[in-house]
Amino acid sequence: MATPVGRTLEDLRTELLGRCGFSAAGGAAGVIIPNMNSFLQNAQRVLYLLHDWARLRRYVTPTLGVGQFQLDYPDDCDPDRILGISIVDTTTSPGISTPFLAKGIMPSAYSYRTDPNYRRRPARWEPFAQIEFDACADIIYLARIFYMKALGRFTENTDRATLNDTLIFLFALADAKAHYRQPDAPTYISQRDGITLKLKQLSWARSVWNPRDAGEEEMLAKPVVI
Repeated sequence: MATPVGRTLEDLRTELLGRCGFSAAGGAAGVIIPNMNSFLQNAQRVLYLLHDWARLRRYVTPTLGVGQFQLDYPDDCDPDRILGISIVDTTTSPGISTPFLAKGIMPSAYSYRTDPNYRRRPARWEPFAQIEFDACADIIYLARIFYMKALGRFTENTDRATLNDTLIFLFALADAKAHYRQPDAPTYISQRDGITLKLKQLSWARSVWNPRDAGEEEMLAKPVVI
């Protein structure tokens, strides 16, 4: 089934103008439109950072060749939202996948990382201009990269919301009401804050084990068969 797409920026802006009492402004609404666009765009950015939304979770398995220690980010990836990386040994059947690698390469590793005598299965990674591993691969591996898809463009009238447009609208409405000092602003701010708290609770509930916080001992645990 195709991933649902949200309403367009124009659709959301039209409703936002109406709910804020500006639908009858006619030509005068032109000076308000940039503000309304900004409220909607900022709402989506805030929501994106607030939670690892299921509809935006992706993974790819590029090949890490012998002697290689760098990979490009996936084309649709937000480099700041890598959820975890595991290494799959292609010489076994079925492939054996490691737990998520530890994030962070020790400074001392750069003095010998490319040494042919130091090649082994990568155990750590670091986000730079490319994804870098320590150390160079000794055989061909697959790097299973779990990440959050970056937000799509949301600047033109026909651009569609990447996230849930109902949530985007509520967050934007609360901000707009407060900005224009409308008396019912506290109602929508309360709704927004309640949803924010709920999303955080959902995030805490699923983070029983967080790969970002796993220690070195756990990272080097025995691989599991997938």
